[in-house]
Amino acid sequence: MTALRSILIGAAAGSILLVASPAIAADPHSGLADEVDAPVAELEPESSRRSLGVTFDRYRQEVDGVPVLDSEVLVVEPAGERPRVVADRTRRAVQPAREATVSRRRAVAIAHEAIGMRAERAPTQAGTGIDARGGRDRLVWEVLVPSQRPLGDFRVLVGAWSGEVLSTRNLAVSVRGRARLFVPNPIVENFGVRDGLADARDADSAKLTALRSSVVLSRLRGGSKCLEGTFAVVQVRARKVCSRSRDWRSLTRSDAEFEGVMSYFHIDRAAAYIRSLGIGDATPRRLRVIANGISDDNSFFLPIDRSITFGSGGVDDAEDGDVIVHEYGHAVQDAQGADFRDREEGKAIGEGFGDYLAAAMTAETPGTSGEDAACVFDWDTLSLGLPCLRRTDLGGDLVSLDPACRADFHCVGQLWSSALWRLRGLFADDGSGKSVMDRVVLQSNFALPTGAGLRAAAEALLGADEQLYDGLHRAEIEAELTARGFL
Repeated sequence: MTALRSILIGAAAGSILLVASPAIAADPHSGLADEVDAPVAELEPESSRRSLGVTFDRYRQEVDGVPVLDSEVLVVEPAGERPRVVADRTRRAVQPAREATVSRRRAVAIAHEAIGMRAERAPTQAGTGIDARGGRDRLVWEVLVPSQRPLGDFRVLVGAWSGEVLSTRNLAVSVRGRARLFVPNPIVENFGVRDGLADARDADSAKLTALRSSVVLSRLRGGSKCLEGTFAVVQVRARKVCSRSRDWRSLTRSDAEFEGVMSYFHIDRAAAYIRSLGIGDATPRRLRVIANGISDDNSFFLPIDRSITFGSGGVDDAEDGDVIVHEYGHAVQDAQGADFRDREEGKAIGEGFGDYLAAAMTAETPGTSGEDAACVFDWDTLSLGLPCLRRTDLGGDLVSLDPACRADFHCVGQLWSSALWRLRGLFADDGSGKSVMDRVVLQSNFALPTGAGLRAAAEALLGADEQLYDGLHRAEIEAELTARGFL
C-alpha cells in the first residue's frame, strides 16, 4: 500500500484513516468521515498523485462491490497538515443492485449499434455499475468504445435489466485546428508577418524552408531508431517515423514525416518544461500520437487509449506548435485526474488551459513577444484569413459575455485563459526562476473535482497558491477571478 494509500475503517469510531505521514497515521480519528455522504465502508481508493509535497487522493463509492458511476471523493493533503475533503460526489443509502439480466455481450452489441460503430481502434470495455442519478438506483452496463468509424471514445450506459440505451457520450477532447509547426510556427518565426507565407496544399517554399529552426530531439528510447521516447510515441498515419541515424534535418513541410517530428518535439518540450517546474505526476508517459491521422481539419485527445490525433485538413495541424501543445494540455489534465463529465464550464476550463499552455510555451521560446504568445493558432488559421483562432489576453467577464459567446465553451475558455495569462504577466518568475502562475495553474489541476465548473477551478487556483507560496498571491488572484465573475 505504498503507491496508493489505503482507507482503514474503524469499526467502532466509523472514521477514515488516510495512511500517509506519521502525524496522520497516529490519529485514527481524522474526522473526514463527517465530511463524506457515503458510508466509509463503501469507499475504495482509485488514484493517488503527489506534487510539490501535496497529495491528491481520489476514492470511488462501491456498494456490494459494484461501483457507483461518477462517484468521487477528492482529498487534498498538504505536507505536514491534516487532509481535507475538497469534493464529495457520493450518496448515502444507495441501494444494492440485483443481478443483470442483459448479458455483457448483448450490452456491447447494443452500445455499438447506438453509436453506429463500423470499426474499432481497440477492444470495447464493459462493466456493471450503479446509476444513482435522479435518486433512482439502477444497475447499468458502462460500455467504453474506442471507435475508429465513427472516430471517438464513446461511453454508453445500457440498462442491465431493460437493455435500454440510457445515455451516449463522446469522451473525445477536441479543438478545431488548421496549422502545422516550426518553433512554434512559421508566423512567429517570421516575426508575426504573414506576407509571403502560404500553405499552397502543403507545398514547400524557399521562405517556409528557411524559417525552420534547428532543434534537438531529446529523450528518445535508446534501442529504437524511431520517434519513441519518454513522453511520446509518434507515428504518421499508420507508420512509425524512423531514421537509422536519428537525423531528420532534411525533412521539409511537404514531407509527410515532418508533422510527426514536429509533434514529438513540441510534446517532449512541453513535458520537459512541466517537469522543470517541479510538478509531479502531470506528464503522461509514452503518449500515443498520430500525425496526419485524419483528413479533417480537426485534432483531438482520446482519453480511453490516451492518444492524440492531428488532422491534415487545411494547414496540417501538426505544423503549428500551438495546436500540438493545446492538445497535449488535454492529455496533461487527464493525467492529473481532471474529468469534466461533458459539463460546458468544464470544457471551457479544458480549452482555456490548453490555450494557456500553448501561449506559455511560445513565451518560453527565445525571441518571441507577448503578442506572439497571446495569439494562438496563428499559422493554423492562415487558410481562414484570421490573425489567430483565439487569444489569451482578452478583457471581459462572465456577466458581460454576449449570449453567443456564453453558449460556446471555446469562447468562454478564452475568458479563463485570459485571466490566467494576466496573472502570469503580473507575477512573472519566483525566486527560483520558475513561472509562478505556470506552477499554480498546473498544481491546481490536481484539485479539480469531477464535473468541475469555473468556480471550483478558481478555488483550486487559490488552494494551489496556498500550497506552493503560502498564499502570497492570494489577493491578486482573488481580485482577478472575482472581476471575471469566476468567484
